[in-house]
Amino acid sequence: MKNPFSPKLKNKVLMVGYNERGQSVYSAFMSVEQYYDGDHPWDDGDQIKKLSLKTVHGYIFNDQGGLEQEFESHFNLETGIYERGWQRDEQGVISDA
Repeated sequence: MKNPFSPKLKNKVLMVGYNERGQSVYSAFMSVEQYYDGDHPWDDGDQIKKLSLKTVHGYIFNDQGGLEQEFESHFNLETGIYERGWQRDEQGVISDA
């Protein structure tokens, strides 16, 4: 069955950021180009602390609207520094990010 959302998801990135309590504190839907070329809250430790951004979970969709990559990043709320993360490619292979 064809994904009815694929036209809207072509070359797009969907991300949601959560605080320590699992509440959404950030969300974004943008082009893949904007994702790779743009600035993000997690690029700045002060922004991470201000938002209490503990975890970002995201999905990158290819030019057909299929899932190319799923990822998750975790941050230290005291320092605002990236701690760890993972990514799953379109074949389902999970690796540390």
